[in-house]
Amino acid sequence: MEGDTKKKFSPRTLFYLMCATSALILLLIHEFAPPYRVCYNCSKRKDSTPEDVQSGTQEGRGDGAQHVEGCYAYKKGRPGRARRVVNETFQRELGCERRPAKAVIIGVRKCGTETLTATLDLHPGIVANIYPVEDNCSMNLERTMFNRATPMTTPQEIALLNMIGLQYSPDRIAEVVNYLGEEVKVILILRDPVERALSDYRHVTTKLNGVRGKKLTKSIAETVWNHKANEETKGKKRVSYFKDYRITDTFEQSILTSSGTLDESSKLISLGIYNKYVQSVLDQLPDPDNLLVLDSQVFAEKPWKTLQEVEDFLEVSSFFMRKHFKKKGAYYCPKSELRPDADCLRGKGRDKPSVDRKVMKKLARFYEPYNKQLHNLTGMDFPWISDKKI
Repeated sequence: MEGDTKKKFSPRTLFYLMCATSALILLLIHEFAPPYRVCYNCSKRKDSTPEDVQSGTQEGRGDGAQHVEGCYAYKKGRPGRARRVVNETFQRELGCERRPAKAVIIGVRKCGTETLTATLDLHPGIVANIYPVEDNCSMNLERTMFNRATPMTTPQEIALLNMIGLQYSPDRIAEVVNYLGEEVKVILILRDPVERALSDYRHVTTKLNGVRGKKLTKSIAETVWNHKANEETKGKKRVSYFKDYRITDTFEQSILTSSGTLDESSKLISLGIYNKYVQSVLDQLPDPDNLLVLDSQVFAEKPWKTLQEVEDFLEVSSFFMRKHFKKKGAYYCPKSELRPDADCLRGKGRDKPSVDRKVMKKLARFYEPYNKQLHNLTGMDFPWISDKKI
């Protein structure tokens, strides 16, 4: 034979060599190259440090997300909902865990709890999530779900849960305190009960009709009124949400009995008796200083002031300032150069129904003694308690 024959590899051997080479390259990239660009002090906070804020771009972790912060990748969408957890590799690197929530937000419908939660979630050191407490739901039976509802956090972040409806049951408040610890903090935001009732009526009619601004029909009113007879229908969940509401064609008809007196059994009215909710929370909290009561009117007019108060209460670093909000009609909406989900919540600015002034005065007089008790419990001078003018 002339010369040595060159050694040839079989196709299978070549395939294995290529796989091994690719695996080695990926291992080297993962070991020595940064998987994402870390942007410290992205929020331009004077008091921020690498330990306080850890944010990044979409490279390597977002898979199409526009911004990555801590354990979540955020994209444009409904505030507080447009996010997903980063992959397991980065969860381990960042120390992401479902740690017990440091605080819970509670409140009555249409008082601003969801807006407050979504805005606080923009704080680099806070991760917030919503966990509605249903009327017929046992926390003991749903402990696993309760754990899953707690958002993932890094060691530098705190978890915050919005537990809508928790204040209606003292037993559940006690369970939360027992589970999260005696140092858990509670935030309660309240609104002028008369304005709340009007807003709630508009919200209910809009939800039931499914189309904003569509006139409430008699059939829908009967569906709400006869919710018990419709529990087996496909609309069970929707009907259950509006349990104990009596909704008719006008606000006046929905809160007045046939004799012209207020129907105190209607949730449109009963949900505005705030003092009983505050008392039930205080009865279950070991330390009354762990309850922060906020005024929804102040939050609407100067949201950064309310959020700064919350920051001090939660003992987190200062972040929110006037520049983080933009005026949109009569409301302020959060804005962020980093978080694409920062915007007003849907349904902001619904037109309120036109209501007879005599009915408004009757409703305001009804709430007067309860508002005085609320003042005695909280020591707060809500503008809708003193000098109420209609």
